Amino acid sequence: MTFHASLALKEVRCVRCGRLLLKWRMAGPGHVEVKCPRCQQMNFLNFEEPKAGLNTATGA
Repeated sequence: MTFHASLALKEVRCVRCGRLLLKWRMAGPGHVEVKCPRCQQMNFLNFEEPKAGLNTATGA
């Protein structure tokens, strides 16, 4: 599994119970599937590939 730095920096919380989620699984290009260990809710996240030459920290 390729781990994305842009995704790793985000705080991901369950939409149902608000628990901080630490384990992710790729569900397809640009999509991550996260299962909450507390309430078993499946959370689907979207993220974009960082563009080449773009400083993602400043957005410049």
